[in-house]
Amino acid sequence: MAQVILIEDNETLHNLLSVNLTSLLNVELIPRDNATEAIGLLKILPKIDLIITRVSVGDEDTALQISQYILENGLDIPMIALGDAPEKVKEVSVVFEEFKSWRKIVESAAKLLGISKESLERQIQPDYSPVSIKYFLSVDTICCEVFIRIKKGPDNYQFVKRFHSTDKFSRPIIEKYITQGLDYFYIPHNEKERFATFISNALVMKLDKAMSHAKTEEEQIEAMAEGYDVVTRQILEIGFTPSTIQLTESVIDAIQTNYSNAKEVSPLLYKVINSKSSYMYQISHVTSMIAAECLKEILGDGTPKLKESQKILTYAAFFNDINLVENDELCKIASYEALESEEMEEKEWDQVFNHALESSIFIEDYPESSPTLQQVIREHHGSINGKGFPTSPDSRMCELSKVFIVAETFAREMFRYKESGNKEPRPIISYLYEAFSTPDMIAIVTALESTLKKNKGK
Repeated sequence: MAQVILIEDNETLHNLLSVNLTSLLNVELIPRDNATEAIGLLKILPKIDLIITRVSVGDEDTALQISQYILENGLDIPMIALGDAPEKVKEVSVVFEEFKSWRKIVESAAKLLGISKESLERQIQPDYSPVSIKYFLSVDTICCEVFIRIKKGPDNYQFVKRFHSTDKFSRPIIEKYITQGLDYFYIPHNEKERFATFISNALVMKLDKAMSHAKTEEEQIEAMAEGYDVVTRQILEIGFTPSTIQLTESVIDAIQTNYSNAKEVSPLLYKVINSKSSYMYQISHVTSMIAAECLKEILGDGTPKLKESQKILTYAAFFNDINLVENDELCKIASYEALESEEMEEKEWDQVFNHALESSIFIEDYPESSPTLQQVIREHHGSINGKGFPTSPDSRMCELSKVFIVAETFAREMFRYKESGNKEPRPIISYLYEAFSTPDMIAIVTALESTLKKNKGK
């Protein structure tokens, strides 16, 4: 078994690499905190197979110190350095710039360890894979056999067939299982990709039909929300595949068409926030609408740059909380005070604190991703490194990030007003002027105020 030293002070990336290096490459992982600890281990175990290290940890030039030790002692140890590395490090390392995908790092590690793709594909796979029962609310038939899992002993489970591939079933049947506390059905593992494609295709057809033939905006919103909730879970479970990409694009196009065709913004906003859909979908849809309207005033309606910028912010609103999909309540946390007031485990605390950074890393694998989109997602809570919730947005952020922050803050205030039970609309624009004090942010708030007044007068 290969031995790999890992030095990574970002807990999110450390956990991602640890899990995937051990499960996919079957290595013995040896975590170390800094160069001193790593070099101390190399003195005892000079035949370590691979070192993966952050270029610098704190004030320490971690990768440089390790590479100097390797060169001075004539060691033949490959190294992967994460970050902006000096030339001396590049002599003995494969270098990944900051915020590179963990998948690419694991693939590079496999190559350096001499592990072929073919050998990875021959790993033993489970017979059955869990799939969220909520997927079945969107269809009335399925493409494969479906099972429930019954516990027979401490480490013994029986899989009992519930649906054949040709069976028809109704929504009330699925809802009954949910009421009984069932969260997952199980399908044959080798059917997982075909299952995802089947569900995605069904929802794309349903969404297209709703956008073309729905009699009301409420029906369109319901179809968009259903597609959003399903595809974000699928992406988190199986990543970006042709089917998840197809459904994502359909939902994003539908959201853009929905607000582009709206005669007035305000009625549509209130229909979205009062719909029977998830908070994540609602905040995503409202944020993208507000951002689009704000950009019209800043860039000018009909200008070439407008459409591109609106598209970027719609993608950002779709993906910015992708790593929090499994817990809708965590998406509501948007300040350090709110984070500290929540009772949660350390793992969840870290997940929320780092989610902007983590989401920006995750989105790199999406075909429509771009450095600007990744930057907006990383900065969407006001921090340029994607960590935490600063009281004031960092002035070094890109302009689209600033527009996004204003739009999302507006959206969150709308939801706070709804949840508070107030009968009179809260003056959200006044709140925004209080929340943002720098000239650049005030200019964006002013632009938003202007475009909302124009919409109101239509």
